[in-house]
Amino acid sequence: MLRSALLWAGVCLAIAGCMRSRLPAATSDDWVLVHPPEVREEGRPRGYRLLPEAPLSDWRPQASFATEVECNQAQRKNIDDSIDRARGAVGDQAKFELTVRRAVQALCVKRDALR
Repeated sequence: MLRSALLWAGVCLAIAGCMRSRLPAATSDDWVLVHPPEVREEGRPRGYRLLPEAPLSDWRPQASFATEVECNQAQRKNIDDSIDRARGAVGDQAKFELTVRRAVQALCVKRDALR
């Protein structure tokens, strides 16, 4: 009885070890793409002023990523996409659109930095 219990425990440990080795190395989203906070302010483009000088704890998370490379790729795509959409909507005034300004000011930061 003890022998079969030990054998069973060994098989379970071996299976668990094999399963663990097949999991992706990074299973948590350690990087976050964040946008700066904004305040309503007349006289500013589209009536809002972004606050890139605000503490990171006040920035708004947009998406999470396992690696910094993935976050930076998403940031670049977000910038390109927002510029393309704004150019289609307002032409040469695209740089004043809030979505473009948010995308350009966005940062990739470690999740721990937001605390």
